[in-house]
This record gives sequence, C-alpha cells and structure tokens, in this order.
Amino acid sequence: MLNDVDILQYLNQVLNEEDLSSAIRRILYVPEAWSEIHKSEFLTLALEKIDRAGWSPATLASLALGQSSLSNALDSLSSEQESRIAYLLELNVDNESNNLVDVALLSVTLLRIEADEGLGGLTETVLKSTDFWASALSCAWPYLEFGQEIIKALIREGSQAAVGLATQILHSNMDVGRAVEILSDLDHELTRRVLISLNYRHEDELFLALSESLRDEIHPNLTDGQQDPGDLSEQAIILAAAGNATDAQNFVSQAWDRTTLISAQVADRLAEIARMDDDPVLEVEARKQAFQLKLTPRRRAELAKAYVQIDRPQDALDLLQEPETVEELIAAGQAYELSNESAMAADYFIQAYQHSLGAPALDPTWMTLLSSGLDASGKYRQAVQV
Repeated sequence: MLNDVDILQYLNQVLNEEDLSSAIRRILYVPEAWSEIHKSEFLTLALEKIDRAGWSPATLASLALGQSSLSNALDSLSSEQESRIAYLLELNVDNESNNLVDVALLSVTLLRIEADEGLGGLTETVLKSTDFWASALSCAWPYLEFGQEIIKALIREGSQAAVGLATQILHSNMDVGRAVEILSDLDHELTRRVLISLNYRHEDELFLALSESLRDEIHPNLTDGQQDPGDLSEQAIILAAAGNATDAQNFVSQAWDRTTLISAQVADRLAEIARMDDDPVLEVEARKQAFQLKLTPRRRAELAKAYVQIDRPQDALDLLQEPETVEELIAAGQAYELSNESAMAADYFIQAYQHSLGAPALDPTWMTLLSSGLDASGKYRQAVQV
C-alpha cells in the first residue's frame, strides 16, 4: 500500500504542478478513488491508461471496471457484478468497506436509472439517501444526460446534504472556475442557497469566487433591505417613525445579527490568510475573534486546532470539554496527542472516524488531520479508509 508521499511523487512525474493540484483536489472529493490509487497495481494501471487531463474520480471509476467510460459498462457487466449491485442496493448504507469498484457499479446503476426513469427517477433515488449515492453520483455525473438538471434539482431541494452533494459533484469533476460558470447560471435564489451552504461548510475558495462573479447581480443595490445592515437600520428608523415599534425592533435585531455574522466571517477570512502566510499567532487571534463574535462548533474546532499549532494543548482542551462534531473530536485528539496522552488521543480520533461515517464529507484539511491522527494512534485500517 502506497502512502500519500508516494502518490504525489508518482503523479508529479506525469503532471505539471497546476495539473497535479487540480487532480488531487478532484480525487479527494471521492474518498474511495483516493484510497484506490494508494494500491500500487491500480496506480500503475492508471498511469498507463489516463492522459494528463483525465485524472478524475469518474475516469478512475471507469478504469476500476476495466472500461474506457462508465457508459460502456451499462450492458457489459458480469453476473457477479450484477449480483454485487443487487447486494449493495439491498444494503443501502454508506458502508465503510465500499471500494471504488462498488462506487463504479453504483454509478452504472444511476446511469441506468436515468435512462429508464429520466431526471425525475434519478433525483428521487438520490434524494432518498444522499450519503449512500454521493460518491457514485460524483463519478456518474460526466456521463449523465441530465447533468446540469440534477445539480439544479439538488440545490432546489435545499437541505445542506443535497446542496453539499451538488457542490461535491462540481468539485470532483472540474476546477473552481468552471464550477463558478455553472453556478452563476442559476437563478438568484438557488445561487443564494449554494453560497449559504458553501459558507456553512467553509468551502472558502468556491464561496469567494462565486460571490465575486455575482457581486453586481446578487447584491445589485440591496434595495430590498433584507441583507445589508445599513439598509436594515434605515428600515427600522422608518418603521419606528410610523409607530411600528415591534417591526422596527425586529429590523434592528436583524441588522445586529447580520453585522455580527459579517464581522465573524471577516475574522474567518483573516485567519485563513494568516494560516496561508504561516503566521499561527495571528491565526489564533483571528480564530478567537470569530469564535467570540459568532459561536459555532466549526469555529470552536478551528480555534482549538490553532491553539495546538502554537503548542497550547490545554487551551484547546479547555474549549473542547464536550466535543460533538467530527472537527471538534479531531481537534481534541490533536490536543491530547500533543500532551502525550496517546490513549486519549486514539479514543478521540476513533470517535471522530465513527462520527464521520454518517456526516457530510470532511474538507481535505480535516480529512488529512484525521487520517494522520489515526495513523499515529496505530489505527491503520481506519486511517486508510478516511
């Protein structure tokens, strides 16, 4: 089994720096694909068969079935593969033992559903269990007739899981620029849902790129008075002057909440810039400010992680007295690891791994931290499966 450094070294031989970064980014959004290329035999085959521009989960899934594309597998699966599909559908759980071949078989299943039942049948199937179908849909997407429409359908459904799956599909199949082109063609309400989801998931690169591309369209002059704190305050003054004190107070409250949220998001951005500039002290201060302005589990985890980076594990643990989210559990594991409490660290990394199985996909930074923590704790099987 190859490690991450091996993977990078092999790919660096056939891809330039920009293509390598894009390929790794795409593949990480389908964990089964990332796991598969750690197998020496499969990576060797992929290096022989895939051209410079073709490194994506969809291409790797096709290769896992011995096909040039998943479309070619629609009518050419073996009886054993058909039986495996039936078993997976009956199980219908996001199983940690699933591999890229399973994902590829489920991708073929989605292509068949689209062919037989159209967009409606495909959408209904996926929305019944977004976690189960996430990797498969990401791999099937380039071969779907209704690729653009399924993106819209997922976003229109509106849940964090559905919108998150839509952005996962885009991340795993293209670069940020192309994803922005697709998302900016949506109507404004759907675009707002995407921006909200991206912000919630801290997918900052796509969030900032999409916001910038729609700056004039999605925030024309804020004449509706529903977003800008200044406009909300002006509406409050008008309402109060008209004698509508209750609504005036509501607008003031909205303005305050919005101002606080914006300030917290600015602090988040400052922290990210500090992290990229390798300034951990500034990152801690920015994380602390964001956390104090708008307390969320994710901000608590980010602050704890920043404390660990400057060798202050006890401050991190003081924050994480009752960790609940995957990110909080990972940060707690890091803090105990730094404190040389290996048993406690291993326990929290295992808890994080177990929680991650039923949670939305981690972003690559947290995924790497979890894998490293599990590996350091001797949990090698789980580390590989992250």
